[in-house]
Order: sequence, then structure tokens, then C-alpha cells
Amino acid sequence: MSISLRPSAASDESFLFELFGAIKERDLEHTNLTRTQRRHFVRSQYDARKKHYNKFFDDAEDSLVLKEKKKVGRLMLQRKEEEFRIIALEILPDYNGEGIYESIIQDIQTEAKEMGKPVHVQVEKLGGWFDMLSALDFEKTGETEAHFQMEWSGERA
Repeated sequence: MSISLRPSAASDESFLFELFGAIKERDLEHTNLTRTQRRHFVRSQYDARKKHYNKFFDDAEDSLVLKEKKKVGRLMLQRKEEEFRIIALEILPDYNGEGIYESIIQDIQTEAKEMGKPVHVQVEKLGGWFDMLSALDFEKTGETEAHFQMEWSGERA
């Protein structure tokens, strides 16, 4: 499996919206919204998140995840002086279970370890992120009603 990253560009906007929509569609499957209403809702959520990312994470590297040169996801990563922070890691649902998440996170861990930095991430409580990250030696450092904050320090690796 050949996984690579490349910087996202303005021309990738339609893919990024498609990716966001594919992930959000699962959340909206069991609502009474029509297809058109779901599309408008997803668009408004996408635009709000984009605005949030631009405001608070403008220094993050925004990359497309490629599998065999095909666009399959997105990684937003901050490389700060004191830490690495995963802002977003999203893969099209059709590619879940192929080890792409784990491969990317392990690459981040390797780089962070070489630089002596921890890796931080905030994940939703619903879904399999907590278990996957725990298996990759991340530890829970805090939580809110909807999220866990997790850290990998490299000490157990």
C-alpha cells in the first residue's frame, strides 16, 4: 500500500467538500432531512469548519492523503516548537479499515520522536478513534462532554 501526502490546493476544494460530506452523511442517515436539506446542512457545516480552521489553525499544514496517487483523505497537522498537533485526519469511508489512519499516525509519531516532541489530538467520543489511538500508545489527558484529548509522548514507544 503506497500512502503519500501532498499539500492541498485551491483546486482540491471540491474533493475536500466531498470528503466532508461523505463522513457527515453517516451522521445524517437516520434523520428526516431530505437529500437537498442534508446537502445544504453539510455545506453550512463545511463552510463553518473551514472558517474555524482558517481562524484558529492558519499555521497548520493542510495535506491531501493519497493512496496509489488517488485522493482518499485529508491531514491537517501543526508542527509547533513544543508539539505536533493533529487538527484533522479524515479518510473517505470506502477506505476505512485499510490501515491508512494507522500508517499516517505512525509516520507522525516517528517524526515527532526524532524531534523529541509529543503528539496531541482531540477526538470525538463516538467512533473508534479512542481505541485506535490507545493501541498506538496515545493516552487520554482530558475530556469534554463530546471529546477526548489525547497525547503520545514517545516514552512507551
